[in-house]
Amino acid sequence: MNKKTANILRILVSVFLFSFLIIINLNNFKNVPNTLRNSDVFFLILGIFFYFLGIAGDIFKWDILLRAQNTAISKKYLFNLLFIGFFYNNLLPTTIGGDAYRIYNLSKNKKVPVNESISAVFLGRFTGMVSGIFYLILSLLFGMYRYLDKPLIIILLIMLFLVIILIFMLCKPKIFKIHILFKKTKFLQKFEEKIKSFFKVLSSYRHEVKSLFISLFYSLSLLMLTSTSFYFISRSIGINLSIIHFIFMVPLVSIVSNIPISIGGIGVRENTLIFLLIAFGVAESKALTFSIIVLLTILLIAMFGGLIYTTKNIFIKSKKVI
Repeated sequence: MNKKTANILRILVSVFLFSFLIIINLNNFKNVPNTLRNSDVFFLILGIFFYFLGIAGDIFKWDILLRAQNTAISKKYLFNLLFIGFFYNNLLPTTIGGDAYRIYNLSKNKKVPVNESISAVFLGRFTGMVSGIFYLILSLLFGMYRYLDKPLIIILLIMLFLVIILIFMLCKPKIFKIHILFKKTKFLQKFEEKIKSFFKVLSSYRHEVKSLFISLFYSLSLLMLTSTSFYFISRSIGINLSIIHFIFMVPLVSIVSNIPISIGGIGVRENTLIFLLIAFGVAESKALTFSIIVLLTILLIAMFGGLIYTTKNIFIKSKKVI
């Protein structure tokens, strides 16, 4: 019942936020079709293509982290799993997220130990978080702070501070005495052994510094691909912002849309994009059009993952390809 309630609440939040988006932009919606008709198709295709690359490229980061644990999985297999996971994350109202599906699938079909699979996925997310912080700080140094009100800058700095503290807590749990928290909290005690086992596997990466740096490089590259995607989509509808604006925007939107209050960040992402674009001086109708194109791009790629999933279940399930 708790899972069902959580799913229902997430659906309701998505519906509410998207309805809110429609209501406050009711007058701007009439300009969206005209903006789309006059869009530069070449830049639009480039934008969608770079967004696809930004997702697909994650297989190289995932692969290097798995190989650091002497686990070799074909890139084709990882590619399929990655996009099925993307499908789970963005189109299915379920508590079984894309990451959970990837971990489960590798454990079941490739006999990868769960802790090793979790640590590889977790470190992939972790390097992505570090890359996002790097780009946020870099873009602020390049002048993005000029577009934000002081309260927003304070909130952003607090968010950055909390994320940095979280990173240090994960890297050095003993310094923050996390083990004492587990001993004193009855609810956490039943997870203590599993957490210890997980951190044991995670600590093995300390001897794989090269793999971690390569993973970080991939994360930086993937965020740049997504920023480039946003830049080309904006150019396609006549928004003249520099790439620095999107280097700032992408990690911030990613952080906000990953808060688990809606399905696939729907509603949260679009409202955040519009808010930031308007803060950068973009016309409301174009900001709305941009957010709709990004949403449709994500849904299109998620449907591609759903197609892989459907094909796997109908045609090749018996072969256990995935």
